[in-house]
Amino acid sequence: MAEDKQNLDEKKQVADQVWDWIVASEGEIFKTYKGLDFSYHVKGNEIFVDRKEKSKSIIRSSVEIAVAEALKLREAGITDYGPKKLKVFGASYLWAILKKYGL
Repeated sequence: MAEDKQNLDEKKQVADQVWDWIVASEGEIFKTYKGLDFSYHVKGNEIFVDRKEKSKSIIRSSVEIAVAEALKLREAGITDYGPKKLKVFGASYLWAILKKYGL
């Protein structure tokens, strides 16, 4: 039980580090899995992607879920995966961000 809590704490810590990096990388150009360029801006706990004029925001909790999924994949030895494996809204954008971050 204590090991599970430690694992959750580590995932939360990595998610917080990724969020800080996302904020710091605001405005950079990223490429989706299909090679489409995009950038984003952050407002509060939301990411707004510039690819679509009226796109929905990606919320911080989605980033946390995506990070947890990416860490699970890494623990399983899977480093080459597509966005669908992240299981969240905005996965194509989050995949690109996480890949550039090293997840």
